[in-house]
Amino acid sequence: MDAQIRRLVVAGTEQNDVQILSDACQKLRQNFQVNLVQGKDTIGQDIYVLLAESALDLNANSIADECLQMFFSSSPVKSQFVGRAYLCQFRIYMPKTAQDFASLNNAIPFLQKCLTFASASPRYQFLVYNASVIYYNYVRPFFRDGYRKYLCDSFQQVIDTLKNINDEQDFAWQAQLLFDLVRCYMDADNTDKAREISTELLQLCQKQQLALLPNVLQFLTVNNIIEKTTLLSYAPKTDPSSLFKRLLIDLASIHREILENNITNEINEKLKKVYDKIIALPLRSAAVNKVNKDSTPRDNMTARPEKTLTSYEKHRLLNETGRLSLLLRYTDLTKVILEALGNIRLKEPEYLLEVRLLQAEYMVKSLGENEELYSKSSVEIRIRAIELTEETIESLQRTGQSDLVQTGCIILWNLCLPLLQTNLRNKIRRPLTTLVNILERIQSLNWLLRSQVHFELAKIEEDIEQLDSAKTNLLKAKQLDDTSIYSDRINLALERLNLRGELYKVPDNVDDRVGIIIEQAGKTISGNKNKQRALLIDACLLLAPDAFQVVLDSENPNAIGKMRANPTAQLKGFADHYEKCIQNISHYERIMTETDQDKRLKLWADLTMMARRQEIWDVCRTAARFCLLYDNEQRRSLLNVTDESPLPNVFQRDLIRILAEIHFIAGEAEIEFIRERRIELFDTPVRPPMPTIPAAQRAQAQQESDNDWKYYCQWLQLLSVRACAHFSSGASLGQLLNESWLICRAGEYLWNYTRHLFYSNRFRFVLDPLSTIVNGLRKVGYEREILLLVNLCVSLANAYITPLSLPTEDTKSSSNADTPSIPQQSTSGGKKGTKADQQLAASVNTPIPISSTIVKNEDFKTALDICEYAITQTNEEVAKPLSVSIRDRQTLLQLWVTIKQLLQQSIKTSVSTILGDEEENTSSLNTLSRAVIAVDALSRLDSGWNDSREGMNLKQTTTFVDQCAWSDPLIELQLWSRLGIIANRANDAETALYCRDKTLELITIFQTRKVEKFQLSLANEYVSRACGAYAECLLKQQTGQKQERKEVLAIIVEAASYSSKADLYELTMHLARHFWNTCRLSIKRKLERSLLLDPLNELIHHINTVAPKSIVSTQNEKTTVY
Repeated sequence: MDAQIRRLVVAGTEQNDVQILSDACQKLRQNFQVNLVQGKDTIGQDIYVLLAESALDLNANSIADECLQMFFSSSPVKSQFVGRAYLCQFRIYMPKTAQDFASLNNAIPFLQKCLTFASASPRYQFLVYNASVIYYNYVRPFFRDGYRKYLCDSFQQVIDTLKNINDEQDFAWQAQLLFDLVRCYMDADNTDKAREISTELLQLCQKQQLALLPNVLQFLTVNNIIEKTTLLSYAPKTDPSSLFKRLLIDLASIHREILENNITNEINEKLKKVYDKIIALPLRSAAVNKVNKDSTPRDNMTARPEKTLTSYEKHRLLNETGRLSLLLRYTDLTKVILEALGNIRLKEPEYLLEVRLLQAEYMVKSLGENEELYSKSSVEIRIRAIELTEETIESLQRTGQSDLVQTGCIILWNLCLPLLQTNLRNKIRRPLTTLVNILERIQSLNWLLRSQVHFELAKIEEDIEQLDSAKTNLLKAKQLDDTSIYSDRINLALERLNLRGELYKVPDNVDDRVGIIIEQAGKTISGNKNKQRALLIDACLLLAPDAFQVVLDSENPNAIGKMRANPTAQLKGFADHYEKCIQNISHYERIMTETDQDKRLKLWADLTMMARRQEIWDVCRTAARFCLLYDNEQRRSLLNVTDESPLPNVFQRDLIRILAEIHFIAGEAEIEFIRERRIELFDTPVRPPMPTIPAAQRAQAQQESDNDWKYYCQWLQLLSVRACAHFSSGASLGQLLNESWLICRAGEYLWNYTRHLFYSNRFRFVLDPLSTIVNGLRKVGYEREILLLVNLCVSLANAYITPLSLPTEDTKSSSNADTPSIPQQSTSGGKKGTKADQQLAASVNTPIPISSTIVKNEDFKTALDICEYAITQTNEEVAKPLSVSIRDRQTLLQLWVTIKQLLQQSIKTSVSTILGDEEENTSSLNTLSRAVIAVDALSRLDSGWNDSREGMNLKQTTTFVDQCAWSDPLIELQLWSRLGIIANRANDAETALYCRDKTLELITIFQTRKVEKFQLSLANEYVSRACGAYAECLLKQQTGQKQERKEVLAIIVEAASYSSKADLYELTMHLARHFWNTCRLSIKRKLERSLLLDPLNELIHHINTVAPKSIVSTQNEKTTVY
C-alpha cells in the first residue's frame, strides 16, 4: 500500500493531475482508518506531508488539510516533515488577497512553529531558509502600498531566525529581506524603525560587499530615510569603486528634490554637472587597455586611473540622468544622454531596450509646449512613441525582467492618457490590449492601474460595438478594484452596457427606460434631427413628467396668448412668461430625494450633453436646469468628507466634474438663447418701431412702451449675468476638486464669449466671474495655460480700473419706480437650490448689473496686485519649462505702468520687486521687460506724470533699447516708433532721426520674410509713425530754407507710403495735411512749385490707395468734368 500511494503521489505531481492526488488521498484515508482500528502504522509518516505539498502546489487545499490532520493525529516522530507540515498549514491558511489581511493572523502562528522547530536543532536549520522563501512568495500580494505594514512583525521574526542559524548563511538573501522590511516599516509610518533597519542593512551590504548596496543607497536617498552625508560615508572618496555609488546618491538627491516640487534652474544645473562628471569618466576596460599598451605590469598598477566606471555602471548612471531630465523637461540634456547611451555597447538586450523606452518618452517630451496640443503632427508623434514602447515591452517580456517590464507598462499608460478622448481612443485599442495582457502575465501587483486600463479598454470596445469584450473588461476591472475606488463608476457602466444589449426590451424601472432611450438617441445621431429631439423629450418627460414640459414651453412664443398690437408689450409678455415657467422647476425639486440622485444626475447630464452635441438648444437648456438642481451644498459637503478618507470616492468626484461640464454647457446654451434675440452678451437690442396710434393715446402708449422696453432690456441683461455665472460656477467646482483644467476651461469659455466686451472697454460687466476664475487659477494653478492666465489677468485688472459709463437714459431707467421688477427663480421651502441659483440670487439684486461709475482706490490696488502676480508667474525662473515671449508680456507690463501712474506710485523702486535683479544677458526676458517698462514710463511724462526721476531719460532709454537683443522684431519696431514720437515731443531731432533709421532697418525683415498679413500691416504703421514723428520734429526746427522744406516733404511722402501699405486712411490724411501746410510757401514761388509735382503725385497716389471707394469715385467724376 505504501509503494502504491507513493507512485500515485509522484504521478499526480508530474502530471499536475488533482484527480490522481485525490485517489491517493482516498487510499491514504482508508489505510489510516484501518491503522486506527489495528493500532499500528503500515505506511511512512512522510507520505502525508508529501501528498499535502503536492496538493498545495495544485491548489487542492482540502486534500492537503485532510492529509495534515491525519499526519498530526498519528503522533509523528520528530523529523524534518514536522517542520514541513507546519509550512503546509501556513500555506493553507495564508490569505490569497491583501484585502483579507485579517486571516494573516491565522497563518503566521504555523510559520512561527516551523521556525521554532527548525532553529532548535542544527539538523533542521535548512528549513529556516526554506520557510523564508515560502513566506516571501506567499506574502507577495501584500507588497502594495497600504498593506506592507501588516508584514512588519512576521518579516522581523523570519530575519531574526535566519541570523541565528549556524548553517552557512546567505547574506544576499538576508539583505533582500531587510530591504523589504524597510519598506514595510515605511508603509507603517514607523520612520525610526525603518532608519534602524536601514542602518543594519547598509552595514551588512558594506561588510559582505553585496551588489544590492547601490540600490539601497539610491532608495534611502530618494525617500529621505537617512541623511545624505551619512549615506556618503558608505561610499568613501578614498575607495575608487565607490565613485559609482556617490554619483548614484547625487542623482537620487536630485530625484528627491523633484518629488518635493523644488524645481528650479539650480536643479537643472546640478543635473548637468552630474552628467558632465559621468561623461568625463572613462570606461574601466578602455582605461586599462590604454595604460597596458606601452607599460610594464608594475607600471600598470601604479598608473591605472582610479576614477573609472564599468560599462554597466555608466549605462545605469546615464539612464537615471535621462529619466530625471525628462521629469524636469530638460530635453536638450536628454538628447545628449541618448547619444551617449548609443555609444555604450552591452551584450544583454535589456539594456538596449531600456534605452528605447527612454527614447520613446523623449519623442513626446521634445514637443515642448506642443506636447499637450492635439494637432495632427503632435498626435502622430505620440502614436509613434506608443508603438515604439509597445514593441519594446513585448521584447522585454522575453528577457524575464519583470520590474523593467512593469516600468515600461507605466510609461506606455502615461503616453496613452492624452489619447483617451472620445474621438482618439480608438487609435490606442491595440496598445491598451497589449498592456493588460502583459500586466496579467507578469502578475503585476499594480491592481489599480490594471483596473483603470481595463475600464478604458471597455469603453473603446463599446464604441466599436464589441459588447461582449467590453463586458469582460468591465468585470475584470471590477475584480481588480479591490479597494472599491472605482466600484460605482464600473457598476454604472455595467448597467448601461446591459441595457445596450437589450434595446428592444422595455424595463419596468424608469431610469432603465431612460437609459435605453439615450442609447437609441445615440445610435440615431446622424439621422433626422426631429426624431432625435422627440427621443430626448420622451426621456426627459419620464424623469420629470410634469415640470419638464412646462419649463420647455417657456421658450415657446406662441404660449403667451394673443399677439399684442404693441411689439414692446409682446416682448415684455414673453419675458414674463419665460420667468414664470422656469419657476415651475421647484416641483421637481421636491421629489428629488425620492430617487437615486447619483443615477438621476448622470441621466440628466447625458441628456444635456447629447442635446448639446446635436445642437437641440431648447432641450439642452431645459435638461441642464434639471441637472444643476443636484449641484447643492449637500453634494459638495459629501465630497469634502470623502476627501478626508484614505480612499477617496472617485465616483463622487466624477459627478462633481460632470456638474462643472454641465455648467459650461448651460452657459453656452444661455448665450445661444440670447443670440436668438440677435444680440451678444450684455448688448442692447434694437428697439422695434411703434405702430401708428391716435394722437390722443400716443403719450400714454409711449410711456407704457418705454416701461415695457426697459423691462425687456433688463431681462436680457439678467440672462447675460446667468450665462456668465454658469462659467464661474464651473470654475468654483474645479477649485473644489483642485483640478486646474476645469478652471482653465471656464476661463476659455468666458474669454471666447465676452471678447467683444474687452474690445469695447466694457470689462466691468464681467468683473465678478473674471475674479472668481482668476482667484481659482491663483489657488489651484493654471497647468500649462500661462497665456490664458496673462489674458485673464489683464482683462480683470482692466475691469477694476475701467469705470462703467452708462447713458443718462439707462441710468434713469434703473431707478424708475414704474418699471416692474423681473421675478427671480424661487426655490421650494427648506431647499437651497442649485449653487448657480444661489449665486445669482446673491449677486443680481437689480435687473441690470450696474457697477459703480467711480473706481475706488481699493480697486486700483487690487488691479495692481493682479498684474504683479501675472508678471511674477511669467518670469523665466517661475514659468519654466513654459516659454513666455516679450510679446505675450508687453500688454501686461504696460498695464502695470498705467496702474502705477493712477496710484501715483514710484516705478523705479518697484521694477526690481517684480522682475528681480538686473541681468547681463541682453536677450533675457527680464532685460527686454525693463526696456518695455522704460519706454512706456517715458511716454507718459506728458500725460500728467511729470516726475522725471521715475526712470531713464530719452537718451538713456534709447541706448538701453538699442543694446537689447530682441527676439521679436515687431516689438522692437513698436518701441522705436514710440521713442520717435517721444523724441518729437522733446524736440530731439537727432534721436528722432535715429529711431526712424532703426525702423527703416527693421522693416526689411518683414519685407524679406514670409509673415502674417496683420504683422506686416502693423510694421508698416510703426514705420509710418516714426517717419511722421521725425518730419514733425524737423518742421518745428526749420528756418524756412528751401532745402529743409524739400527734405521734410520727402520724409512725409515716405511716411505716407508706409501708411498706405498699412491701409490706414486717417493716418495718410494726417500726413497729407502736414504736407500741404509745409508746401504752401513753395506754391507761391514758381521755381519751387515745379519741384512739387513728383512728390504731390506720389502722395495723391497713396491717398487714392487707401481712400474709401466712394471718395475715389467722386474725385474721378470731378476730374472727368474738368
